[in-house]
Amino acid sequence: MNVRRILAPMAAAALALSLGACGGTSDTAPETDSAETTVAAETTASDYTVTIDGLTTGTDYEGNQDVVLTATFTNNSDENVAPVTALNIEVYQDGTQQDMAISNDVDTSNFSNKVQPGSSVQFQVCYEAPSGSDVEVDIYELITENELASQTFSLS
Repeated sequence: MNVRRILAPMAAAALALSLGACGGTSDTAPETDSAETTVAAETTASDYTVTIDGLTTGTDYEGNQDVVLTATFTNNSDENVAPVTALNIEVYQDGTQQDMAISNDVDTSNFSNKVQPGSSVQFQVCYEAPSGSDVEVDIYELITENELASQTFSLS
């Protein structure tokens, strides 16, 4: 397993949390319509369930265009776990994986807060989105890499 795939999201989440207390205003657009939605088959039992709730556009703390992913995480395991340590989220635009972004207007705390077994939490995570082209979101279980959810959003 690639250590970068584990450490990069955790480091980005920690950075986002440290800057999350900064105030600001948002110029986010309403949620975009999805062009394509797929959910992982139920053939492989998973400790987690994820529903992609939407994607909005906004700007990061430097004024660059970003997208804000909103999703719901359900912990079906026997232990308390945070989405950041359970999920691998990949966001693509123009065929290239996008890095996480930091926004003053998005509360990312639920992404790193632990969830008790049988409970759910809605979380938000920001990603760079430099162009107006479609954005593909793929969410996998971190350890097993089982696909939990996938959706493509049109930003136009």
